[in-house]
Amino acid sequence: MKEKFVTNRNVKLWEKLSEKFTIEIKVISVKEYMIFIKNNHAIIYYNPINICEASFTHELLHLNLDYHDFYLCSAIKRNMASDPLFLTMFNTSMTEHLCNFIEHKMMFSDYKKLGYVADLFVMDYFEKKINQKDVDSLIKNYKINNKINVRVAHLFVGKLGSLFGDVNTKNDYNELYSIFKNLDSDLYSAVANLFVESLKHDYEKADYIYNYRDIAANFHKRLINWKNNNQFT
Repeated sequence: MKEKFVTNRNVKLWEKLSEKFTIEIKVISVKEYMIFIKNNHAIIYYNPINICEASFTHELLHLNLDYHDFYLCSAIKRNMASDPLFLTMFNTSMTEHLCNFIEHKMMFSDYKKLGYVADLFVMDYFEKKINQKDVDSLIKNYKINNKINVRVAHLFVGKLGSLFGDVNTKNDYNELYSIFKNLDSDLYSAVANLFVESLKHDYEKADYIYNYRDIAANFHKRLINWKNNNQFT
């Protein structure tokens, strides 16, 4: 099966990952490629009507972060688990969504170095990652009687993360960033710095002292400060 997806462009990456992981390739009915990783076993799912080496390599690059023990998503989940407010804002789907965008930004330069076309990196490459309806909802509902609506703050983080995580640099979000900043500059900064620290992190040189846990801890500290300075509903 791998002959459909492994070529001279990605064979070194495949061989490197195969030293640590058993990699299965399985059919799935949905169009998108996806990967499931547990311990040292990985399954990459593909749709047979959409054979795409670039999409397959995208999933290998996700696995490459696991190869280097970059487990930011798990660390954020652990840090949020003891606080009901953060559990509402950062449930499993939200945290995975946010970290997926962070990983995309981390992976994209390696993807391009392998010679793949940028617009095959994600299926929605050309699409804007937020619509006017979402923007209007955020502006209208973010605060109620000067109290932050927790469920709308959840939307705030998710949508902001999708903007920061957009690898298509032709999508201009500067005006939208200003709207987010005006709504909540502290929460904006917390999410922005999460991306900045992650992208500066050299995961290939990480060790017991220098690793993803610091990024997650810093994000949690910023959120605690944000929480202590606000009221919620």
